[in-house]
Amino acid sequence: MAVCPPELRVSHSLAKTLVAMRPTLAEHACQDRGLRRFGEVMVGSTLPHLAEHLAIDLLVEAWPGWRFAGATTWADREKAIMQIQLSSVGEQAPLHRAASLPAPSMNRSTPEHSGQALIEALRTAVRMLNRLAL
Repeated sequence: MAVCPPELRVSHSLAKTLVAMRPTLAEHACQDRGLRRFGEVMVGSTLPHLAEHLAIDLLVEAWPGWRFAGATTWADREKAIMQIQLSSVGEQAPLHRAASLPAPSMNRSTPEHSGQALIEALRTAVRMLNRLAL
């Protein structure tokens, strides 16, 4: 995910709007700056990090009882490109797939069929952010 300008971060206003839309978002565990709740570190986070947590929030809503994890890292700092990885946690194998795969609806009985559900959740999260006119 590329962010332009690269210094663009989550504002207080955006965080408040998103928590109003998705109250569980602030309760996620987050390892950014030590193990904390995402609500404690959301303001000032990168937009890709926010997209990671939005995608996880969508996945948890779609598949209650499943656990998901994510990681956001710099792929190319000079070009302001960050890589977002999502996976299921627990006995299931990680569900990483290339983001270029076509993404079907998230309406499946379980996300274990492929990584496409994870990709769709991430795409949905990015669309949500775009609609908020970032």
